[in-house]
Order: sequence, then C-alpha cells, then structure tokens
Amino acid sequence: MQNKKVTMLAAVLAVTVIAMAGVGYAAVQYTATTTNTGNTMDSTYVVLTQDSGAEESAAYSGNFLTDLYFDTENKTNKDTVTYTPVYTGTLTSHVYTPNPDVTSTTADAVALISNDLTLKVTPSKANPDGATGTLKVTVSGTFTKQTDLKYIMLLTCDDADKPYKLSAEYNDGWSFASVNLDKERIYSVQLFVQMDGTTVANHTSGFAPSGSEEANKTTFKFELTVN
Repeated sequence: MQNKKVTMLAAVLAVTVIAMAGVGYAAVQYTATTTNTGNTMDSTYVVLTQDSGAEESAAYSGNFLTDLYFDTENKTNKDTVTYTPVYTGTLTSHVYTPNPDVTSTTADAVALISNDLTLKVTPSKANPDGATGTLKVTVSGTFTKQTDLKYIMLLTCDDADKPYKLSAEYNDGWSFASVNLDKERIYSVQLFVQMDGTTVANHTSGFAPSGSEEANKTTFKFELTVN
C-alpha cells in the first residue's frame, strides 16, 4: 500500500509540472486583436490658379505692375522738386471708379499701377456650409516701401450670389479674410497707390522699373489657406 501511494503522488506531481509548462508556452504565443472603424479623414483643400479669362494659363505671362507717373513742380528757385502721383480714379468703399480728371485734391484719389490679374479658386469639393479661406499676398524681389505712399490692393468677385469686395493696405503684405470656398469662383486683383501727405519725397513707386532684369523683378506670391 505504501508503494502505491508514492507512485500516485509522483504521478500527480508529473501532471502538475506538465500543466504548468503548458500555461507558460501558451503565454508566449498569446496575441490580441482589436478593430477600429469609422476613422476616415475627409481632407479639404483648395486649388489656387491664375486665370486669364477665356483662356486659363498655368503661369501669368504678362507684367502685373505698370509704371507710376508723377507730376513734378519746382519750388524755391528750382532747388526743390515736389512729386504728385498722376491719379487714375477713386477708390471708395472697395469700389474703384476710373476718372481721368481726378486730382490730388479729390477724396480717395488713387493711381492704378497694375494690369489685369484674375485668380481662380477651386475647392476640392462643394462646401454648402460656407467654408472660407484667407488670402495672403506677399511681395519679394525689388521692392522698397516708400513712406509717403500707401499701397492698396483690391480683391473682388462679381458673382451675384456671393459678391466679394475688399481692399487692404500693405502691412508686410496684404491679407484678405473670408474668401468664399463654397464653389469655384474667379477673383480679380488690382493694386493702387495713394499719396500719404501733401508731397512725395521720391519719384518712384518702390517696385522694379519696367524692363528690369529677371533677377530684379518684383514678385507677388498669392497663398490661400482654408479657415
């Protein structure tokens, strides 16, 4: 009887060891899996291109800037010369009105110093909720801000459902808020100068003159950010 008890005990111990070894082996091979759904990210972006009306162009081929002309007057026995921009019209409440008879004494008198430039704003999809963006315009290359001139840029869109008219004065560039991104739209850009004071010290707009070498040309950068 005593021998049988020992044998049974040994058998129990053997089984216990095998069972423990089995648990350890299973732990090494253990894996866990979980699944996430509904994590699709809906990207929204906008494409900003230059547009030339009937024919869209990949790059603007003309000159954005035109010359700024000045009336000059000699004073004090011709020792002093004053300069007054030759104005082309008025800019009132974000609306430019051409007027060949405008003078420096006319309220809101400005000189248009840019050629036609249009920008096409194309959202990645229709945004019926009225998504908007901010357009930032910066200038590089040859440009020296003249302290006695104001540089005013006008951005307009004549679409009947959401007309857009906003002008901004230069401050390290020009910034336009709430540009409509609900659908494809065409915006026009115009640049003006206005005399800040009674006289202009320098007879220059501050931009590169016509005919400048390519490396010296004034460059405008248009950057549209989705709000």
